[in-house]
Amino acid sequence: MVEKNKKIKKSTAGKKIVVGITTACLLAIIGTSAYLIGSNWSSIKAGLNGQSLFTEKQVQEKVDKAYQEGLGESKKFQDIINDLTGNLRVVQSNLTKITIERDQFKIAYDTEQSNNKNLKNQIAQITQEINKLKSEKSQDIATINALSSELEKSKQLLSTSNEIQQSLATQVNELNSTIDALTGDVEYYKELLNQYKDENKASATFILDDGSTFSMKFIEKGTTIGDLPVPEDNDYFTFKYWTVNGVKVDSNYIVNEDTIFVGVCERYYTATFIYENVTTCTIKVAKGDIAIPDNTPEDTQYKRLNGWRVNGVLVDRDSYPITSNVTFVADIIYSYDVTFQTGVDGSEIKPQIVEQNGYAKIPTPPTHDYYTFMYWSVDGTNKIDLDTYPIISKTTFIAVWQKEYNTTYVVAGQIINQTLKAGEKLTFPEVNLDSDCTLIGYTTQSEPEVYTAEDLSEVVVKSEETYYAIVEKTISSMITITVPIVQYGNEFSYDVSSTFNIPNKKWAGASQCLVEATFGSYTTRGQINSTLLPSSKYTPKQTFSG
Repeated sequence: MVEKNKKIKKSTAGKKIVVGITTACLLAIIGTSAYLIGSNWSSIKAGLNGQSLFTEKQVQEKVDKAYQEGLGESKKFQDIINDLTGNLRVVQSNLTKITIERDQFKIAYDTEQSNNKNLKNQIAQITQEINKLKSEKSQDIATINALSSELEKSKQLLSTSNEIQQSLATQVNELNSTIDALTGDVEYYKELLNQYKDENKASATFILDDGSTFSMKFIEKGTTIGDLPVPEDNDYFTFKYWTVNGVKVDSNYIVNEDTIFVGVCERYYTATFIYENVTTCTIKVAKGDIAIPDNTPEDTQYKRLNGWRVNGVLVDRDSYPITSNVTFVADIIYSYDVTFQTGVDGSEIKPQIVEQNGYAKIPTPPTHDYYTFMYWSVDGTNKIDLDTYPIISKTTFIAVWQKEYNTTYVVAGQIINQTLKAGEKLTFPEVNLDSDCTLIGYTTQSEPEVYTAEDLSEVVVKSEETYYAIVEKTISSMITITVPIVQYGNEFSYDVSSTFNIPNKKWAGASQCLVEATFGSYTTRGQINSTLLPSSKYTPKQTFSG
């Protein structure tokens, strides 16, 4: 029996095998023919010398028979060589495929290393930019947040790259081991090609469940296999038994022809779990089983396990069969504190905890005795919309208030504007009125009541407002009425009226119109009292009786 050497060495002699096979075939044919002819040569020679041992025809028959037997033995050798050569070519083909696959993984590995380096440089540049902005006390918080977001993405990409790089390195090592094993198979078959096999012997090939050939031997046909080889167990491999055509066999199995024995094994692989760049556990898992970590960090209000990733891809760990060494990396969704700064005592807003890339709930706008709430900001200046602002870190929203207001005064056609700070008291401007006008007070659109300047001097500014001045304007006119002389004692009456033009302004208050009537030496006066409204004309009317 020829067994594989467990210390496998790589060989470069594979390319010479075809030449060796061809030479072996020729030597086998020539050697066999020479042996058969040589063994009968004395008889042939005696016959040729006329010693009456053989006739010429018999000699020719002997030669033909020896030649045919030589050809038959040569064909048997050629069939054996062809079978072994076929096996060798299959192994060489697999070796070529695995080598190409190993080289492709190596290229991917080198690419990931390059990406890894670029990502580290990118992180360093972004970190340097953030530090520069902070040192300059930049107010552009939006830019810092954008860079922080890019930094988080780069860190995630780096973590994924590290996972892929680690996985590729593991796969490259595994492929190298497979290449070493296949190279050993090449050496093994080369050694078998050099062995003699006669027609009374059969081959017994022992193959493990992963397709690798463990050993091979030749035994007499019709005899038992005898002692079966036993692969050595280790922490990740346990040999069970040998089978032929799926049936378990032992040392009493009779070999009548070339037979392949398939080993049943139990294989184990390593499953590694990483949580926040820290390996939390490493377990051994039987091939095809599900990996269950010994411990998993519990979720908190700031961290939630979303699942596990293998080579950057989110997988269902509960249904992921283990067929090789594997690394699970925790996919974590983080949450951050969100607070609201109003700047007003007693006007607190409940803080929130928001998941990464989520949005804060818009709270009820805060109130202030004098200020008007305008919007939320993260830097105290620039407006942001809470429902479109993604949370990527601990965030404080700052209330921006309107703290100055425009106050407008409308006085006898004059419009006067003032800008006053919230909480200040009203200050009234000086105005020039006509001599027939008197300032009574002020009123507003919302409050028709009239207030004097003294009344309003204690009013505190808390919003924009327009104040209208109340002005009293005196309008007078004299109307002369001529009436016929009437008998003394008779009653008389006469209606008089006059129309006065009133400016289209906001007038209010008492106005007097004096009407005087003369009857001979008797003069009477009537006074019209009324309230002037903001109209263009007003017609007072008075009835005189005497």
